[in-house]
Amino acid sequence: MSRRLTQWWKRHYGLLSLLLSCSLWVPGGAWAGDPDQNTILAAGWHLAKDDHIHHIQAYLRQDSGKRLKSFLIEADFSADPSLVAAVFTDFDHYCDWIYRCGEARLLHRISDTEYQVYIIHRAPYGITDRDTIIHGVGFRDEKRHAVVIRTWEEQHLLPDQPHYIRMINEEMEWIFSSRGPGKVHLELVGYADPGGWIPRWIDNLVQLDAPYYSVRGLLRMFKRPDYAQTVLPPDVQKLWVNFDTLTPGS
Repeated sequence: MSRRLTQWWKRHYGLLSLLLSCSLWVPGGAWAGDPDQNTILAAGWHLAKDDHIHHIQAYLRQDSGKRLKSFLIEADFSADPSLVAAVFTDFDHYCDWIYRCGEARLLHRISDTEYQVYIIHRAPYGITDRDTIIHGVGFRDEKRHAVVIRTWEEQHLLPDQPHYIRMINEEMEWIFSSRGPGKVHLELVGYADPGGWIPRWIDNLVQLDAPYYSVRGLLRMFKRPDYAQTVLPPDVQKLWVNFDTLTPGS
């Protein structure tokens, strides 16, 4: 390489690196070589919030036949899997992490991994609070290499309560997979419809704020030292045994 060409390369190396980086960047904060991000974008999701500090990305998508948008939250965090199990089975403290939760109480414990919970969601001032009955079940999904907690509404379990509007839809899948020892990846996919009339400005609270801040709250719960002492029921332990082996391609 000639001296002139060498000098030109030194002067422009930084600019070329920057241009190369930009060419690999695609909308939604994903690198072109990231198959997970590309799959999400190809499925019609668009990035609505990218929290680099807490490693949380929130996506929205308008699905046919639904008046509000579905949501997808992805998060990476460090925690022992037993802490995840301990928090999800601690029904008395659901309101410590679920966004705008006014009350949560266990209605029926069908088994150690299946339950029905009554939840009141506090609405902003001037809007009627919502309530819902959630049926949840935890299971191991070997095809997805994950532990899944699936929840859906079962509104017939209780008659309509005075002073509340019953939500007509609230379904979610909490999909936990391993990213190595002590590393957990969460994919939360869901949809919620609060029922009744709601002003347009509250759409964002239902579609984005509620799932995003609930995940933020969940991650805070894992830092509580008392959960490290929780003794899990045998069937719950079975869900999470050898969790570190639940990695894609395993």
